[in-house]
Amino acid sequence: MMEYSKMAQLCEETGRLNDSIAWHGRIKKMLEQKAIIPLDWFYYYIGLTGVYMRRMELVQAQRAVDRSRAILEKEQIHADLTDMTLAYHEAEMKFLRGDTRGAPLV
Repeated sequence: MMEYSKMAQLCEETGRLNDSIAWHGRIKKMLEQKAIIPLDWFYYYIGLTGVYMRRMELVQAQRAVDRSRAILEKEQIHADLTDMTLAYHEAEMKFLRGDTRGAPLV
């Protein structure tokens, strides 16, 4: 799965957003078969958030952010890395929507 994640990220960073979505589809199939820890799903949704934001598909991006947050809350995961990652994506979503008042940071 790690290789698929790397490919999805590489495609996103090089602007091949449709390819990145396809790689995320492969990741999802793997997670449905054998998700080891809930954080696997968290990172899956965070990755999708980035692609959707670059495509300006803000409704889908918000859904992915919401799912990421729900995973952290359900599993009671509060680590600096996950909290900061989520806060960053939420701040970026506010910016893309034109809300320049700022976003709460961890």
